[in-house]
Amino acid sequence: MIDPYQILGVRSNATGPQLKKTLHRLARECHPDSGKADMIRDMVLDYRAHARRRLKEEFPSISAEVQTLRIDALNAVVQ
Repeated sequence: MIDPYQILGVRSNATGPQLKKTLHRLARECHPDSGKADMIRDMVLDYRAHARRRLKEEFPSISAEVQTLRIDALNAVVQ
């Protein structure tokens, strides 16, 4: 499960004003007119590419397991 406090970079016992200040800072940093918006976009794209790469690496083993389960299920029905 994703921890929103960790994403914001604050402690879980942060007060309302601290959360508001952090949200405003992140909004300024992520605004399209800021220089950091491109950097953040690139980070997200890199994360997606990494996730796709891991999925491609793991897919053959997952696919083989699913195929084995299907064959076992079919064999159980036929018998």
